[in-house]
Amino acid sequence: MNYTAMIKAATGLFIATALSLPANADQPIRSPEPIAEITLFTGTGNSGRSQRFRSDQRDLSSSRFSDKAQSILVNGGQWELCQNNRYRGRCEVFSPGQYNLRALGWGSTISSLRQLQSNADTITLYSEPDFKGYSRTYARKMDKLKNYGFIGKTASLRITGGIWKICTNSGMSGICQLIDRDYSELQSINMDYRIAAIAPQSERIGAYNPDNGQIALFEERGYRGTKVTIRGEVADLRRSGFSDRASSIQLQNGRWEVCENSFFGGRCEIIDYSVTDLSRLRLNNRISSIRPVMPPLPPGPGYEPNPGWQSGNNISQGIEGQRTVFFPEPTINGDTVAECLYPNRQCGQQAAVEFCRIAGLRTAVYFEAIRGYRSPKFLGRGASQTRRNQSPYLVDVLCSR
Repeated sequence: MNYTAMIKAATGLFIATALSLPANADQPIRSPEPIAEITLFTGTGNSGRSQRFRSDQRDLSSSRFSDKAQSILVNGGQWELCQNNRYRGRCEVFSPGQYNLRALGWGSTISSLRQLQSNADTITLYSEPDFKGYSRTYARKMDKLKNYGFIGKTASLRITGGIWKICTNSGMSGICQLIDRDYSELQSINMDYRIAAIAPQSERIGAYNPDNGQIALFEERGYRGTKVTIRGEVADLRRSGFSDRASSIQLQNGRWEVCENSFFGGRCEIIDYSVTDLSRLRLNNRISSIRPVMPPLPPGPGYEPNPGWQSGNNISQGIEGQRTVFFPEPTINGDTVAECLYPNRQCGQQAAVEFCRIAGLRTAVYFEAIRGYRSPKFLGRGASQTRRNQSPYLVDVLCSR
């Protein structure tokens, strides 16, 4: 084969190989993600002795670097640095870049560090509007920003995910707001230069009870905006930063009572369906407390006794309310109920609570005790009926569901 024939053959082979490549073979090759890495330095400006880390360090004393670092270099990933070992105390998040820890108010107090997941929820506070000025990034509750020199200095903020609670006073108190988006100007919600504490906020609040169901509150009409899922009684939504903020309600199951005032005061409504616009019920931005409505107890001559007690007990019929049952003179199998669980022991509230529990209810919220010509029964295990007349017994017991 002469030289010209060899060139033609090689060219044909090259073309055939190119045509056989997959369709996306001409796409640019992406550079590999940088390795998550952080380097600590004992001096400012990345000087002095250094130590490189690519894994979490719960106690830097094992590397002889606890309370030594004065500057850091983050080469890849996000790293959370903490003042105390085991990721406790003051903690702050650092992205790739160089940092002078002394200038940021840290001095040389780093004792532990760890890499954050790429999808970790964080909040970044900026000293100027439009996400400008100096900033701080956090991934956890920081309820005393005054200790870190950043109280009342936030004019804008960004969040990477989740719902965050911001408050004007230390300890997550004062005026609080729930946020789930960026704010280029906190003045729009009257929180500029007022933030003193922050914390990630679970979107589910209220003590969980599978029998209650769930209900979701939305900040905007049509189930839009910030969402908070309620799964139990919440007597004061101010503590969650959501008082007087709901504009729509999405019911998942159950029946719920919503009220205008905290602790279930003011006008209340029973919600048993989703409401896309609460202004129809004159409740737009007016809900301050919420609780599940338990289903009524089955009708009959008595209530189902608690399975942990003796079976076959007939509880006197009570007067049913929405959330309570009232027993003017509670009896079990015809016997009045002694004021004490045992003779002269565990009296008053404890006996009333035990009666409500036996009746299949939650607890006693009110009771009275009187003396009369009765031989009341002690409810304590192993206790028997008293033989003494005019022994005090329970009346007017109000049990909550």
